[in-house]
Amino acid sequence: MRNDRPERFPGAKAVGWILIVISMIAMGGAFFYAGFDGVKNGFTFWQFFLRFITMLYLWKAFDVVCFDWLLLTKTRFFQHFYPETQNCAGYHQFGFNRKGQLIRLAVFPPASLLLAWICTLF
Repeated sequence: MRNDRPERFPGAKAVGWILIVISMIAMGGAFFYAGFDGVKNGFTFWQFFLRFITMLYLWKAFDVVCFDWLLLTKTRFFQHFYPETQNCAGYHQFGFNRKGQLIRLAVFPPASLLLAWICTLF
């Protein structure tokens, strides 16, 4: 997908990429710290699993409630900045990306098991 629209301000795309990198580092850091703290405190496999699955499901709940429901369907945040997207399905139909969300929810338990196993190796 090509975006031929001009930047809203000089460096807008750079700011966006910087925010993406900062978010990824913060999320990775949270999981690293959770694992490090668990190793330091002698967590068992199931304690690690419970910690990681809780983190992932709370993250997804925040995503669904704050971004999908509140920001997309209840406010006019994105339509204000991108008026040409006024009639997009996501603004009017909560759950438009249900399949993708369900796939992520199904991947969380195996990912938590893998993270728990990795942490128990230390």
